[in-house]
Amino acid sequence: MDATSLFAELTRDFCSIVLQGAAMSLEDRAVSVDQGLAQLLAAGLALPIVPGEVRPDPASPWDEAAWPGFGSFERYWTVGALAEPSEPLPCLLSQTLQFVFAQLWVGLEAFEAGEPERAAGIWGRGYEDTWGPASTEMLHALHPVVRGYREDARRRVQKRRKGAPGLDLVTPASEPAPVLAEPAMPALPEGEPDRPLLGVRFEPCPGGVAVLAVHPQGPAAGRLDAGDVVLAVDGTSLADLPPDEAGAMLVGAVGEVRRYEVFRRDGDTAMVELAAISMAAFAAVEGG
Repeated sequence: MDATSLFAELTRDFCSIVLQGAAMSLEDRAVSVDQGLAQLLAAGLALPIVPGEVRPDPASPWDEAAWPGFGSFERYWTVGALAEPSEPLPCLLSQTLQFVFAQLWVGLEAFEAGEPERAAGIWGRGYEDTWGPASTEMLHALHPVVRGYREDARRRVQKRRKGAPGLDLVTPASEPAPVLAEPAMPALPEGEPDRPLLGVRFEPCPGGVAVLAVHPQGPAAGRLDAGDVVLAVDGTSLADLPPDEAGAMLVGAVGEVRRYEVFRRDGDTAMVELAAISMAAFAAVEGG
């Protein structure tokens, strides 16, 4: 396979991953984007040097509303090509990713239209001037995120080896459930009508706990959204807490109001008050 065809294949895979981002967990999004960018930068070195073009704002199928973002990891500072040397510029990872995606997509359109030399020129010029520098910035910002997930995975492996129980953060002290597009509520256990729940599927992440999905009839509906990151509960940070402790902090007793510090997908931070309800109460609401 020649260098241009290999780059086209990597670009096609990368764009497919980005377009499916809404169905991926925060960890999978961060790791997949990090890996994809690294592969593209490595393959970009081998692109043939041919005349290329740069489009400042090319069209692409990027859907800003559908992309779930990078949670609390969105913000970063750059001192690279987009900023003056003495003035660091605040950026958002999702915006930089959108720019990289669009620059890669225009080359892919040329390649799929049977113009491989034009595609190579677009990608090669972009490697030097557009998507290449932007991808390098993203890798620098994503590295501590991916490293944090590796450390979390290492701790989870160590806990499993010690026989520690798993954690479903919808209801404490149960085995982890698979991630669903809409969280399925646990069945009402006989003799435990007051077991608390929030109706939210969580996943531990560096810096806090990521919200994966919110049940439309649970107490968190309209207050938390998929893509949010809970940073603290009642003033206590969730960063670096073991999963069992994070679960205990997130889901309090039935009726107990807790204050959640939440990092939104748009980069804002909000305080949200929530109280867990009993499984019996939820069953009555869902059944009615």
